[in-house]
Amino acid sequence: MVWVQTSIDHNALIWRTQANMRTIEQALGESIPWPKQHVFIPNTSRKMMGRAYRWC
Repeated sequence: MVWVQTSIDHNALIWRTQANMRTIEQALGESIPWPKQHVFIPNTSRKMMGRAYRWC
């Protein structure tokens, strides 16, 4: 899972599934809270950018 920003709502940090990435538990355990500047946008799977869910 990685944090990404949508072009619609730049203030909304959302989780996006990524293969071979850290789990939610590991990610949350490493950094709480997540700063809004801490955004990962991998060069791969940009087609999935629209299929992200807001982290509530």
